[in-house]
Parts: sequence; C-alpha cells; structure tokens
Amino acid sequence: ATELDSTITVAGDASLNAGLRVASDVSMNAGLNVVGATELDSTITVAGDASLNAGLRVATDASLNAGLNVAGTTKLVGAAQLDSTLTVAQDTTLSSGLTVVSDASLNAGLNVAGTTKLVGAAQVDSTMTVNGDASLNSGLRVASDVSMNAGLNVAGTTKLVGATEVDSTMTIAGDASLNAGLRVASDVSMNAGLNVAGITKLVGVAELDSTLTVAQDTTLSSGLTVVSDASLNAGL
Repeated sequence: ATELDSTITVAGDASLNAGLRVASDVSMNAGLNVVGATELDSTITVAGDASLNAGLRVATDASLNAGLNVAGTTKLVGAAQLDSTLTVAQDTTLSSGLTVVSDASLNAGLNVAGTTKLVGAAQVDSTMTVNGDASLNSGLRVASDVSMNAGLNVAGTTKLVGATEVDSTMTIAGDASLNAGLRVASDVSMNAGLNVAGITKLVGVAELDSTLTVAQDTTLSSGLTVVSDASLNAGL
C-alpha cells in the first residue's frame, strides 16, 4: 500500500484497475464521465440544470420544490393525487370515466356526445333547450307557467286540477263527458241535434226556428199564446 501525506498531481490520465475510495470531498474542474452504473448512498445536489439522455427511474417518492415542466407525453401508471388545482391549456381526453367527489364548476358550456345520466337531482338556474324529443319516464312537475309555441299532444288521460282557460277554440274528436254542470257565458252553436236524458230547464226565453215535437203530454204552468193558426188532430 502507498500512503501520501499530501497532494498528488497527475499531468496525464490516471487509470485505476480497481476501485477508488475518497474519504472526503471531491472537486473536479471539468466534467465526469462514468461508463457503468453509478450508485449513491446519500443525496445528490445539482446546482444547475440536470440533463438525462434516457429515462429517470425513482424507487420511492420524488419531491419537487418548484414546478415540473414536461415537453412530451406524460404517463402516470398509478393513481395521481393533486392537493391543489389542475390547469389544462388544451383539450383533455379521458379513456375511462370521470368521478368528482365535490362540486364541478364549468365557466363555459358542457358538450356531451353520448347519453348523459344524472343520478341525483339536477337544478338549472337558466333556460334549458332540447333540440330533439324529450322523454320523461316519470311525471313532470312545473312550479310556474308553461308556454308552448306549438301544439300539445297527450296520448293518455289528462287531469287538470285547477281551472282551465282556453283563449281560442277547443275541438274534441270523441265524446265529452262532464261530471258536473256546464256553464256557457255566450251563445252555443251545435251543428247537430241535442240529446238530453234528464229534465231540461230553460230560464230565459226559448225561440225555435222550426217545429217542436213532444212525444208525451205537455204541461204548461202558465198560458199558451199562438200567433197563427192552431191545428189539432184530435178533440179539444
């Protein structure tokens, strides 16, 4: 073994056939080229930029005191947890579902190409426009007025709890059944006959432009005035 109590200066290259052990600091005024694998038992501090021509593998956690800039595609094999916000300058593509534990706020519109399923209640603070048909598997409750720019087609039975006001005509293709009275504020015009099963009471004057046929006896509580001739087919 050779022991030097002071420095050793080598003007040319130094070749060691075995290992080199240094008990204290090593200072190099130029670069260090290592052909094989390098193992560090403690930390490594780089004051300037670090350039790696191949991949970087970290066996345990990696802590960065500042931002991380990645020029190419980044692939995260395991779960990624962000303690703060995530800002994406361009479009984001997710190959699987997106689960949001808390509220999601979008400063612009949301475009969904496929079917959208909302498990909980959905609240819309402004208008909702549906370009195609809207199908509801259950009831529809509207707290305020409903305005339709076109007709309303109802396939089943319609039940109106409150009063119904029609500003124009109402056409009924089939029979109309009323469980209570019918009040008409103005004239009533019928293109065919009127069949009444029960007793009919006319409060005002009744005018008939044609004949009146009574199949059974007629009782008048007051007088009978005939303007023209009266013909009786039987006795009086």
